Order: sequence, then structure tokens, then C-alpha cells
Amino acid sequence: MPYRLRTIAPIPRDGALTSALNDMDMKPNLQSDSRPDRDAAAYAEAEVGIAAPPERVWQLLTRIDRWSEWNALVERAKLDGQLEPGSLFHWKSKGLTVTSTLRDVVPCRRLAWTGKALGTRAIHTWELAATPSGTLLRTAESFSGWLPKLMPRAMQRTLEETLPAWLQAVRSEAEREGTSWRAPGE
Repeated sequence: MPYRLRTIAPIPRDGALTSALNDMDMKPNLQSDSRPDRDAAAYAEAEVGIAAPPERVWQLLTRIDRWSEWNALVERAKLDGQLEPGSLFHWKSKGLTVTSTLRDVVPCRRLAWTGKALGTRAIHTWELAATPSGTLLRTAESFSGWLPKLMPRAMQRTLEETLPAWLQAVRSEAEREGTSWRAPGE
């Protein structure tokens, strides 16, 4: 089989090596890149029932700029643009700055993004389902790249600790009395 060559842009001379390395990745298809890889170096999934309607849970997940108000794992977060596939957001968690790209946005049903930080590529999904008592919230995430391959147990442990912590933070805020929110159309 013949080799396929890919032209790689030269590294800028201004010292932006990390940025150049991130930009060298081929841009993935937005929709095909929205499911965590179960065969990645690290993968985890978790779910929780929430006594709040899907609209409330969706609001918490999609107001990215406000994550740090209710989630102790997030120091700051900022969405660049609209809540739509292809939009970037930048956030900091546990001292690590992450740049993420929204891949799938289906109101009150599904939110997916990919992210890159320090030798790691993440794919993260949230899926919401209405239940008689509120919402079933499922999340899954995979880590691939050189760092997860080098430290698979540590990266697996990270996912197994952070996914339940995120779910608990969402549930606590969604179920908190006196929390203001508006359903669509109100």
C-alpha cells in the first residue's frame, strides 16, 4: 500500500509550539467525532437520576460560562460564539486549561464535545432522557493521546472520579430550591 503524505504547516517562530502542535491535527468530522472511544487508553461512563426536568438540566450544561458557579471542578469557562457544533470553549479544571469544540448539540437530549490539553484528546458526551421523576443524565468520556497511553491507570482513575463528581454537581444545582430557570417559551 502506498504511503499518503500530508503537508504540515511550519512551526511559527514566535514560540507558540503548543498551539502549532494542536493545529497540526486534521480537523475531524463534527458528527462522527461525537462518541467517546470505548477502546481508548481511558474510558468511563456514569449516570444519575435528577428530580428536575430535562430543560433545567440542559440549561445548566449549556450555560458554559456559568459552570464555575455550581461546579467546584471548574475554575472558569468561556464559550466563544453560539451554542452550536464547531464552536470553541475554553475552560480550566484542576489547574489544567482545556480548549474544547462542541460536536453535537441536540436541545434537551444530547451535548458532545472534544477537547485537547497536555498530550490528551478527550471526547465527552452528555445524554438526557425525561423520566416520570425528572431526568436521567448519562455521561461518558474517553482519553486518547500520548499521555493517556503513558499513564493509563492514572487517566482512568481521573475519569472514574470526575464523571461522578460532575453528575453530583449537576444534580445538586438542578434540584436546589430557589434556583431560577426558565423553560423554553417562558
